[in-house]
Amino acid sequence: EFCTFLFLGLLLPWALWLFFAVQPLIVLSWNLFFFLWFFYHLFDWYLDALLITNTSVLDVEWINFFYRTSSRATYQDLKEMSYEIKGLLPTVLRYGLVHINLNSGAVVDLTDAKSPKQVVSIITVCKDKFLSDRKMTDATTLQEIISEIVRNHIQEYGLPQRLKKLGRKWF
Repeated sequence: EFCTFLFLGLLLPWALWLFFAVQPLIVLSWNLFFFLWFFYHLFDWYLDALLITNTSVLDVEWINFFYRTSSRATYQDLKEMSYEIKGLLPTVLRYGLVHINLNSGAVVDLTDAKSPKQVVSIITVCKDKFLSDRKMTDATTLQEIISEIVRNHIQEYGLPQRLKKLGRKWF
């Protein structure tokens, strides 16, 4: 896109002015149009954000001055992630596309992401930490529920006779 901007926005109009005597007002308006186009795309790129939280990934996308969209993918919903760096300029400047496939079948694409390999690895680390913490929390919660059930049963019905026969060595 930058090469397109450079060629169509600056070089072509001034070459037309130089070789074909196009009116300078036309060249300047052409330049103004392409500068506005460039700044619009710069805002579009700059105001897009990827927020990685401890529970999900949020993609905030700026469409225009009065329209933004946001999509959220929780770590439970993430199925697989991949990245793509395609072309000379993206390879040199290290930006690319990050694909996030969700369990629902939906795909979230993050275009022009800076260091897409690092983005994927950060999301993977956060996802693993979230799932590990959740598994630990789920195990603790399950332990508490079972101990509460056993406590309530003992309070209501007492200890079964076969456990009383075993004596204190088990308690």
